[in-house]
Formats: sequence, structure tokens, C-alpha cells
Amino acid sequence: MKVDGGKNIQIEKSRAVQQNKQERLRGKHGRKPADSLSISADAVKIKEATELVMAGMDKVRTAKVKELKEKIASGSYPLDSRKIAEAMLGKEE
Repeated sequence: MKVDGGKNIQIEKSRAVQQNKQERLRGKHGRKPADSLSISADAVKIKEATELVMAGMDKVRTAKVKELKEKIASGSYPLDSRKIAEAMLGKEE
């Protein structure tokens, strides 16, 4: 006689539950319902606002990067070696 500790019973129960779930999803027509996605009007507004802000940020960043490049190239960008070393070591004052 072989005793399996009831593992097969649990597997059969989970299969039955899964089959019932699939049958309910198929509905009366015998097909799975099509996947769908809906985006709220608020989400669309947030996306548009984010795009506007990011477009403005790109202009600001481009100007800032250009300014920093010019300062570095001309040698007028101030460097504090102590601050750089502390930042590399993760120390803050």
C-alpha cells in the first residue's frame, strides 16, 4: 500500500478550480474574452502635462550642459578636490 500524504488530492482540487475559472471566463460563447485596456481621461491629462514639463526640462538642461562644457573647456569651472573626494567616499558634511 502506498501513501502519498494527500498531495494528489490537492493537485486535483486545484485543477478543478482552474477549469471552473476558465469556463467562467469563456462565458456562453465558448471563447475567451478579448483582452482590453482603458486609460482614464485623468491619466491622459497627466501624460500630456508630463510631456510638456519634460520638453521644457530638455531646453533647460541643454543650456546648462552647454554652459558647463564651455566653462570646463576654458578652465574657468571651479573644482574643489576635497568635496569631490568626500562625494566619492560617500561622506557628507
